[in-house]
Amino acid sequence: MKRAGTEPGPWGSSLEGARRGRSSCFCWLCLSWVLRRSALDCTLRCAERRQELAARGPQFVIRRVARLNAHNEWKESRMKRLSALLLLLALLFVGCEAKKANEPKTEGTEEKAKADEPKTDEAKADEPKTDEAKADEPKTDEAKADEPKTDEAKAEEAGEASDALAAGVTQHYGAAFELADEPMALADAVAKLDELLEKKVKVASKVKTSCRKKGCWMQLEPLAEGQEPVRVTFKDYGFFVPKHADGASAIMEGSFVRETLSENQRKHHAEEAKAPQEEIDAIKGDVETLKFEATGVELTGA
Repeated sequence: MKRAGTEPGPWGSSLEGARRGRSSCFCWLCLSWVLRRSALDCTLRCAERRQELAARGPQFVIRRVARLNAHNEWKESRMKRLSALLLLLALLFVGCEAKKANEPKTEGTEEKAKADEPKTDEAKADEPKTDEAKADEPKTDEAKADEPKTDEAKAEEAGEASDALAAGVTQHYGAAFELADEPMALADAVAKLDELLEKKVKVASKVKTSCRKKGCWMQLEPLAEGQEPVRVTFKDYGFFVPKHADGASAIMEGSFVRETLSENQRKHHAEEAKAPQEEIDAIKGDVETLKFEATGVELTGA
């Protein structure tokens, strides 16, 4: 049931359109009345002028009155044409306003209506995803493969070595040695570090400890008291050593590199080596240390 005032009227299909039409028409009619009032005032002034000229003589008055009458008629005809033109413009304006009021939706309302509509699954799939939405999505196998892998993950892929090395038993891990020279003592190699840095060398030393989780790294006996031990990793995580290789004699082939270990990394390595909690808590700050990246290792159990 329609409410009163919503039926189609002469100015549009809505009550608001009709109000605008009546207001516009009223304005134009007022303007037309003002113009006609001006014409009437002009006619009165002409009548007064005729009375003033009556005293000048009949012939002069006749000519003057004729000229004034002709001029007044011309002005009245021009005012009529102007009034008709103004009325026509008023009707055109009212008709345009009524047409706009009858339109169901404008461009702005259509966009707003589309935005308020519930989105389908296909529309949601086409929308660009934010970083938070991408982070919440379950990762595919390909995405997992592209992620950087931790030491433990790489160790799981390569497989684990045995838990311990029997005393007196010699075992080779990784690639075969390429250098035929006798191995240098670790102290001698560190003394010539500027010459040997990032060059392939063969070094001999004692193992202090190794990774207790996967055997993916080991530490050599420090050269001096309180000195940070040299950490040995294995190139491309291609091989691993026994988890309990403490005290074993090691011959390694590879290269020395410098690295900076953060406090968290140092504590993580200590936890993997099963160090006492007091020793882990005593680790503070970042340190620049020496690392040996080995391509092959030969261990002899202690």
